[in-house]
Amino acid sequence: MRSGRRGRGSRERSDDDPRLLTAAQLYREFFGVHGPLSPVSERFRRYGMLAGVTERTPSEEREVHELFAQLERDEVAVEAPEAADVVDEPAGDEP
Repeated sequence: MRSGRRGRGSRERSDDDPRLLTAAQLYREFFGVHGPLSPVSERFRRYGMLAGVTERTPSEEREVHELFAQLERDEVAVEAPEAADVVDEPAGDEP
């Protein structure tokens, strides 16, 4: 099944092995999603990236908690971020 131009699926046999496609190719070819992710998907992606590290800067720590709150409002089931060691901001990146 592939997505057509108007978002309607069409059944066809593909020569492409989906296991060899990138995520972007899968979304485009099979689901008709073109372009950037939705805002919720982007928040989820960023949250996963920040929540998965053991050391965060103070700004990253604020951001991960803000993203968690936003995702809860978006009704996305995520676990609260685990405690991380807060480290100094890199030199030159201070506001």
